[in-house]
Amino acid sequence: MDPRVFQICSLSCFAALGLGAGILPADGFRFGVFLGVAGLSEWLGHLVFKRTKRFTLRSTLITTLSLWILLRVDSLLWLCLVPFLAIASKYLFRYSVGGSYKHFFNPANFAIVLPILLGAPVWLSPGNWAGNAGVGMWFLALGVLITLQVRKLDTAVWFLGLYLGLHLVRHLWLADPHAIYLHKLQNPGLILFAFFMITDPRSTPTTAWSRGVFAALVGVLSFYLSAKNFGTHDFFYVLFFASMFTPVLDVFSGRSAFEWKQKNLTVYQPSLSKSNQAV
Repeated sequence: MDPRVFQICSLSCFAALGLGAGILPADGFRFGVFLGVAGLSEWLGHLVFKRTKRFTLRSTLITTLSLWILLRVDSLLWLCLVPFLAIASKYLFRYSVGGSYKHFFNPANFAIVLPILLGAPVWLSPGNWAGNAGVGMWFLALGVLITLQVRKLDTAVWFLGLYLGLHLVRHLWLADPHAIYLHKLQNPGLILFAFFMITDPRSTPTTAWSRGVFAALVGVLSFYLSAKNFGTHDFFYVLFFASMFTPVLDVFSGRSAFEWKQKNLTVYQPSLSKSNQAV
């Protein structure tokens, strides 16, 4: 089965948990606009760039759910521009690797960070989930499952190992209250980023070693900015700028880009007996 189906189901569960706990606002209008604009943008991009491939909205729905969970928008104009920017980034910022095309920005990350950098009336809100350890564990458990499906667990391990490991060393060095470090562990925004954004196989480096370098770069820079109190969601911004180095890392690998494929089932066909072969 296509791993994106599991991603859609998991993100839908997260959204349902958020709605049930009163963390996410029950604004179907925002979700409808996100999905409508993103779907139309995907269809137009497919007509221009991917006519030979089958049209699907699976990746578009993943991007839409991620934006709906993470982002708040206080403008109808930007409510339409945000999903358009997400899908457009896949077709505008791409390059050829191993004979196939690949985009280097994660669509949701691009559509979150760019408007904020431009001063648009949008803001991140994963902090609303902080402190709810039960929801955080759901993010972690289902995130590991999804990442295993796309064979990119190493990227999440490198990023979380360095980011949380360096914070642990700093925490012990400063002898801060343990609640401060536990608060970082309970941030579902971090877990969603680690298992659903930086591990996106279509926008991260192709080989294992290059993904390790990429994840280490994001983890170390995110720790540095967080330690300097630049913000609580620095990893979103670091990934935005670090993504520009993905083509450089892929140049040294020379492998073809990742393609979403369903797992094929092997049908057992018994061999013919000698008597049947004789006939």
